[in-house]
Amino acid sequence: MTALRLPDFAIVGAQKSASTFVQDALRTHPDIFMPAGETRFFEDPEYGDGNLAGLAASFADCRQRRIGIKRPDYLGRPEVPARLRSAIPDLRVVVVLRHPIDRLVSAYYYYIKLGFLPVLDINEAIARLLRGEPIGNPKSRDLLDYGNYATHLQRYFSLFPREQIRVLLQEDVVAGEREAIAGICTFVGVDPARMGAMPPRANTGVYPLRRLRFLTRRNRHLYDYDAVTGKLKPHPMTIGRWLPAAAITAVDRLVLARMIGNRKPRLHESTQAMLAEYYRAQIEETAQLLGRDLGGWLR
Repeated sequence: MTALRLPDFAIVGAQKSASTFVQDALRTHPDIFMPAGETRFFEDPEYGDGNLAGLAASFADCRQRRIGIKRPDYLGRPEVPARLRSAIPDLRVVVVLRHPIDRLVSAYYYYIKLGFLPVLDINEAIARLLRGEPIGNPKSRDLLDYGNYATHLQRYFSLFPREQIRVLLQEDVVAGEREAIAGICTFVGVDPARMGAMPPRANTGVYPLRRLRFLTRRNRHLYDYDAVTGKLKPHPMTIGRWLPAAAITAVDRLVLARMIGNRKPRLHESTQAMLAEYYRAQIEETAQLLGRDLGGWLR
């Protein structure tokens, strides 16, 4: 019986921490295959009975030396590390972390854009989340929790040998894109000298609430929402759905972006202080786990 061809490495997060850029850069390497987008297979409810044949079938024609997948939510989903370890014991795990408050802010506006959250001032929303009050879609709970890096990393460190996990900071990628990607290439077992040109940065956010309120009008043409899982279910794309969604996008980019701009709202000092206190112990523990100075995250 032919062995199943499964991924050799996975970019598991963190969400909104440059994982898409890392994926795009690795996809330029001729010895790496990574499917476009994200692979949700190992998380609930997609995992089902854990039948790996379906996942392997998507790589059946792959001739590259290494196969990788990306799903930033894997870092924060507690069910995922054990499934990855059981299915692929030799898996190489890549993690890119971002200052947890900056990550939360970016994710907050991204969730509004997708329709997960109401169009609400971020300071009010964070205050409610810190009080334990859900806002909008159940995914609102992820906003704070996905920044608890120490908790999430411990799950991976308890299951995988340390040499199979590579953790970078977003600052590492920004300071030296090519060097950071070269290091990942070496880590996953391909020659970094064969990398292609670095891709442009992706996933630029939209921050003004007036623009986001307008952009959310296109979501009903693109998605349905699963109330049980809190996930998006894309509609089959027809001309009747594509045209209005494209028109809304065009008006935003060509008109509203020029009129309103894209300035990121500032957090109130009180909001920053609450978040700093919320994440302080997690940052300190993450620094110990990684053996890195994260003092800049505490200031």
